[in-house]
Amino acid sequence: MIPYLLLALAAVMIALAIVVCVIWRRLGRSATARRWMEDGMFARTSQERMTVLGWPALAGLCLCFVLAALPVADGLLRIPAALLSIPLFLALLITQISAIPLPEGMYPHWARELRRQRRENRAKHGLRRV
Repeated sequence: MIPYLLLALAAVMIALAIVVCVIWRRLGRSATARRWMEDGMFARTSQERMTVLGWPALAGLCLCFVLAALPVADGLLRIPAALLSIPLFLALLITQISAIPLPEGMYPHWARELRRQRRENRAKHGLRRV
């Protein structure tokens, strides 16, 4: 029973670290925090997609693992954890498929402005979406 609790505690700590990092990046109060949304003409799409959707989904998967690992009522929480993990896994999968665009509403306000400027720069120079 103790190893399961230690695994659950480790997963909670990982999820908490991910959530703190994502919140810090999304707030974007410093240049370092905004680095994931580079303001150049070309996007750093993998970092953008992971910050907006991938890391939060991974934190959710960690919490689903916690629910499944807890030895409560002979695994009573395993079925809800498994059902909840399906959309989180699909979100993580969508993060890796760059052909599927993420909605503008998922980005923080300051990042939407950078995306708009990036689109305008590409249009001005006659470049397609990269």
